[in-house]
Amino acid sequence: ALIDIGEGSTDIILYKNDKIIYAETIPLGGMHFKSDLVYILKLSDENDAIDILNKYRNRDISQDGYIYYGEGKHISAIELEDFINARVEEMIDYIDSTIEKSGFTGYLGKGLVLTGGVISDKIINTEKLLEKINKKTGYVARKVLPSEFSGLENVTTSMATAIGIFYEVMEEEDRKIRTGSYTHQEIQVKNEKVVQPVSTEEELSKILEEELVEQEKEKKEGGVVKAIKNWFSNFI
Repeated sequence: ALIDIGEGSTDIILYKNDKIIYAETIPLGGMHFKSDLVYILKLSDENDAIDILNKYRNRDISQDGYIYYGEGKHISAIELEDFINARVEEMIDYIDSTIEKSGFTGYLGKGLVLTGGVISDKIINTEKLLEKINKKTGYVARKVLPSEFSGLENVTTSMATAIGIFYEVMEEEDRKIRTGSYTHQEIQVKNEKVVQPVSTEEELSKILEEELVEQEKEKKEGGVVKAIKNWFSNFI
């Protein structure tokens, strides 16, 4: 089971043999830590809630155990932890009930993998979260990072959806290249070249010679390698 706890929602997707067999989404995520504080503390400005959570993330807590915000207002760090844990417990209950509702309880041999923005958020203790999920569901739970690729630094679980979409697009491009399923219009645009006017016969001969050399090079490049190189050249 893949569990993606994001900012605005939690997705639970069950896989068998690399194919999706069950999926469910609920509007429950990291944004609710903020909305909980706004409601419980009756805050008129949600920026105060953001300030409280940021200070908790950075452990900006006074020696007497309080987080100060606004104009002389404060909240106990322990009290804030209780609010956060209550919401986390709700997420865990949702995960457990969804697996039970799916009818696959007892069949998830590879356990649960968690990703998403909340998993990398410092306001929760990830290790304790995984431990609680393990006790609640009976499955081994672990955190996973999205795949890394050249040019992307410091990959976190919050990037899971964006990186997943990127790979999906790249796989679709690769499929089109391998199957030759680009439309005629797409091919025409990709192969379009700017033709400069030729003023002399010598210039024309030079251009023709260069094109022949280029054609010979292309003949030596075969199949997918050639297609991929041509595709990447569109973005250089």
